[in-house]
Amino acid sequence: MGLESDQRFSLLIVGIGCLTGVIVTLACLISSVVSKAHQRRIEAELKREMLDRGMSAEEVARVIEATAPDETAGQLKAIYGRK
Repeated sequence: MGLESDQRFSLLIVGIGCLTGVIVTLACLISSVVSKAHQRRIEAELKREMLDRGMSAEEVARVIEATAPDETAGQLKAIYGRK
């Protein structure tokens, strides 16, 4: 018992829609992970450069807190015990 041609077409359209949704979701997740990894690498390089220039850890934290997104600033505050 095979499917009629219009049933096959409907099934194909639904399948393509589901596949497109999965591909878009995966692309968004991968893009987010790559972006966060890039941001962390840039921050680490900045911190290393500031420490190499002789800045103290507290000075580095102040600079990062002033320019970092809220999440990173919160993590630094937790590390250095600031409220």
